Amino acid sequence: MKVIFSSLLFLLLHVNAKAQDTIIMKNGERYIAKTLTIEQYKITYKLFSDQNGPTLTIRRIYVDQIILQSGTLVFSSRQTRIPQYSKAIINFDTKKNAFKWEVLSLTTNDLCFGYERHLANYFSAEIKLALIGIGNQSVENYGTKNIRTSGYFIKLGGKFINPSSNNPNSNYGIYLKPEICYTQFTYDHSDYKVDYRSKYGMVNLGFMVAAIHNFGIELYGGVGIAYIQFQPFTIINSPYGYPVSIDNSRVYFYSHTSHDSIKGNSYNTVYSGGLILAYHF
Repeated sequence: MKVIFSSLLFLLLHVNAKAQDTIIMKNGERYIAKTLTIEQYKITYKLFSDQNGPTLTIRRIYVDQIILQSGTLVFSSRQTRIPQYSKAIINFDTKKNAFKWEVLSLTTNDLCFGYERHLANYFSAEIKLALIGIGNQSVENYGTKNIRTSGYFIKLGGKFINPSSNNPNSNYGIYLKPEICYTQFTYDHSDYKVDYRSKYGMVNLGFMVAAIHNFGIELYGGVGIAYIQFQPFTIINSPYGYPVSIDNSRVYFYSHTSHDSIKGNSYNTVYSGGLILAYHF
């Protein structure tokens, strides 16, 4: 029984130790710690065995390496160029989930949120959902007050990430994201309505940078092909006293912008892009 208990205790301590940051000094000493900041001249940390205790500070010139619990090497005295890591980047680099908001969406009459999750090394999956008709209605009004739009779009994508650190599970870096999307909305004029449907496949190129604490900023753009559906129609009782044909061609479809003005069911080159504020957890 003592042998079994000792083996379990050894295994527990071994796993627990592996899960912590390791600070290696130039004199060979090692500290199992929780790294807080890596600044130009100093490093702050808490001992893992006393995380509610005082914050300790040590001069950076005495430190040889710092290895995070994920295995990421964030500091080495043997590097010729050492990144200036902060607490924000350390925390950011070890988070696998992100809740996202398209910052400019309200200015374009929709409200778009997303969720991202790391599934494998250098790869994550992402979903975005937007409600159309919330925000700046003047995008459709063109100076009038008798037009409203309502609908939604949904995007699904897979991100292949080239991380800025050595952590293969980091969201922080440049990425390539193939994506599919479905958009549906109604253009509601006082005299007529048009129902729009759009399906596209797109490839996006973007990058994510750390901002503050667990927040990151993402910028991206993409190009693809979309099949856009809507039916031209005729107003029988027009104010002119005779039927009027309406094609209501357009370029902007909320989730993307077409290369040319589209007048009916057709394929077209489309573009997408945006600025995202992401909270990582």
